[in-house]
Amino acid sequence: MRNLLLDAAATAAKVNEILSQIVGPIMIAIGGAMSIYIVILAVQYAKSENDNKRAEAKTRMVNCFIGIVIIAVLAALCMGMNWEGIVRSMYGYY
Repeated sequence: MRNLLLDAAATAAKVNEILSQIVGPIMIAIGGAMSIYIVILAVQYAKSENDNKRAEAKTRMVNCFIGIVIIAVLAALCMGMNWEGIVRSMYGYY
């Protein structure tokens, strides 16, 4: 049983390492893409002649900002978690 717990802790440590290496670059790419999209929406907002199109562009910009915030919070939580400690506490191995 103890060997299984050590394997689980090692696996959790590996998951933590992989997430640290992968999540950061993915978040940078997503942030860059969302920033470009917001600029495109801002141009559409500025060029729109119709109030309906202006309202639609504004709604999309707000939704994009909300998406950026949600992704940033989830990435911070994902990277900030101590996966090894979580696995150890789940299986009662301290």
